[in-house]
Amino acid sequence: MAKNNDDPKEINQSNRDGGDNVAEDKFIGDKIAGDKIVKQEQPRTLRTGRINNLGRLGIEDPSRFVGRDGELRQLDEKLGAASVVAIAGVVGMGGVGKSELVVQFARQLGIADKFPGGVVWLSGARLLADLIAVAESWFLTKADRVSLDQVESEVGKAQFCWARWPAGAVLVVVDDVVEFRSSVEPLLPGGESFRVLLTTRDRRLLPESCCLFLGVLTREKGLELLGTWIGAERLERELDIAGELVERLGRLPLAIELVGAYLARKLDLSLAAMGSRLDGKGLETRALTTVPSMVRAERGVAAAFELSWEVLSAGAQRLAVLLGCFGLATVPWGLVEQCLLEEDGEELEEWRDEELLPLNLLERQGEGLYRLHPLIWAFFGEKRAHQQDGDALQQGFLNTLVSVAKTVPHTPTLSDQDRTRASVPHLEHATQFTDQINEDDYYWPFIALARLAESQSLWQRAVQHQQNALETTETRQGATHPDTATSLNNLAALYESQGRYSDAEPLYRRSLEIREEQLGDNHPDTATSLNNLAALYESQGRYSDAEPLYRRSLEIREEQLGDNHPSTAISIWCLASLHHSQQKFALAESEYLHCLDIFSRSLGDEHPYSQKALSQFKSFLQKVIEKIQTAQLSDHPLTQAILQQLQNKEAQK
Repeated sequence: MAKNNDDPKEINQSNRDGGDNVAEDKFIGDKIAGDKIVKQEQPRTLRTGRINNLGRLGIEDPSRFVGRDGELRQLDEKLGAASVVAIAGVVGMGGVGKSELVVQFARQLGIADKFPGGVVWLSGARLLADLIAVAESWFLTKADRVSLDQVESEVGKAQFCWARWPAGAVLVVVDDVVEFRSSVEPLLPGGESFRVLLTTRDRRLLPESCCLFLGVLTREKGLELLGTWIGAERLERELDIAGELVERLGRLPLAIELVGAYLARKLDLSLAAMGSRLDGKGLETRALTTVPSMVRAERGVAAAFELSWEVLSAGAQRLAVLLGCFGLATVPWGLVEQCLLEEDGEELEEWRDEELLPLNLLERQGEGLYRLHPLIWAFFGEKRAHQQDGDALQQGFLNTLVSVAKTVPHTPTLSDQDRTRASVPHLEHATQFTDQINEDDYYWPFIALARLAESQSLWQRAVQHQQNALETTETRQGATHPDTATSLNNLAALYESQGRYSDAEPLYRRSLEIREEQLGDNHPDTATSLNNLAALYESQGRYSDAEPLYRRSLEIREEQLGDNHPSTAISIWCLASLHHSQQKFALAESEYLHCLDIFSRSLGDEHPYSQKALSQFKSFLQKVIEKIQTAQLSDHPLTQAILQQLQNKEAQK
């Protein structure tokens, strides 16, 4: 009999992948019943080929599927232990390779041996429509279709199709699931012959025992993937830069593939130049937005991230934008809370724990510590421009980091270092935005970083921070501004502490000149510059150069601050130290006692200045005693008087 051509889906069945001969629906003549013609339909013979609608899904070149052998084995194990397995990426916003892993699993391990009933790939967003299309194309008869049309509920339609699936174990893949409980789970098949794999960004959909959490590639595998696109020779030629490029892309498979495909088309573009383009344009770089035909991805990196962004609440989006204001490093949650003091703490936790973490937009690193993937960090940063209060969130971050910087003392202790360690990379990030910090505070991040580095003997780093502070101050305030004088003074002091006297002296001199010109010859800050330059000379043994500067500093402070001010005591202390070095013991003794008396009355005996001055006085007395004893004058009245003074001071303390 002739083939019935009314149904186009019946025409080309034999041309499908894995298709075999199909016995078509046939009609044996016509039967007259009154004025009606009734066609007699014979039972349909189902197709015998294994169902497989994977088509051209996944990577065209299998050699480009790298770094996932372990995950394939884990997936195989989990599939044997559970009827439903979900794959959620640690990065989560797309691009980590969840769908590709399932495609390769179906192709490499699934079809040949484990699932004689076939493999079916369904979209999480249109599961029922995809299922019905596959069923109609592969095994439903005309009578089945009529019956299916009469089923009203979506659940009923899905179960109708599953119940008529050809015999044998079946692998069902539901890709990119967003709503599981309400939209997907009711439509899934039951029975032991079905195994279901879900891909999703939401790690809450199933128990952890049923999930395979897919992370980014290792650096080594990331380089291997890049090499499959650009070739081993080109990779080896710029291997170090290639490694930096892979890290800059966060070792995210989609990003590496897109950049690799771009470089494969740009044979004269160096990897270093590619890195510069990424630095300049970020996620808007053409390489990350254009998806060439040889890459089996539906969208670029930012577009893939956008899918997760769209499901966030307004509060979670606001929190995400704030996180993008921080540096690319582990973020202490306490700093986040300081930036958003107007928000309820419990609400912040909800946005973090119920939205950002489950969608893998944020990763928990430890108690109270969180981190963003580099490309997600860049994505959140770009979202700031579109956030209504984006500038305010950035300002809140900067104000918080300035507050942290102000807690770093001049000489940080181990406790200070531990307390601020997690804040250091964010302080460094804040220094890039000093133009957004007010006039009184913009230099604080530099100062804090320099102090912390110096306290750990990280001299080169400390110098760099002080140089950056000076450059920023000169640019912002001008070369002759008093703030510039302060920055010069700070850098000079750092050089002096390293014994770099020739580098320190011109900076101290320039600082003094600015203060004399801008503040006046008798300003207390001018006295400070005089004191600092004198101390440098003293360190070099240039006592005759140091003394007149010390005395001039003392005169200014006595006149401007008073005889009993702590700064006046410091000038007296400096003179005592100088006279001590010159072995002018009687003069030094008088000055030490004078400054100790001022410190004791103005600051108290327990103040660090009082303690340090007392310690230095003891050292001075010990040296005097040693001199006298060397001269065999231990019983001399002067010796006894000095010892008595020391005992009296101890008794007073």
